[in-house]
Amino acid sequence: MHVLLIAAVWGGGIASLAFTIYACIRSNRAISEMVEVVNRHADPGAPKETTLGWHAAKWERVTARYRAIDPAAPLIRRHRLWFSLMVASGLVAFAVLAAQAPA
Repeated sequence: MHVLLIAAVWGGGIASLAFTIYACIRSNRAISEMVEVVNRHADPGAPKETTLGWHAAKWERVTARYRAIDPAAPLIRRHRLWFSLMVASGLVAFAVLAAQAPA
């Protein structure tokens, strides 16, 4: 019975880690879609935004342009949701798997 409990805890930790990776991919996909929308609505000949070299100033610039295009900003909300789920799931995975380490 004790072995089954340990296996269940490890399985839960690994499942949480897998969900963390999935949430990260979904969060990044929302950012990619946002950049695509901004580039689609940019003036012809204007420099295109990319997802490479991401930093705070670029995030502010892209989100400001995206909000101007779509004031409801569903992709920003989607990114924040998946990012929050990624962080929470990562913390759970870390806590569960770290608790299994020998003292």
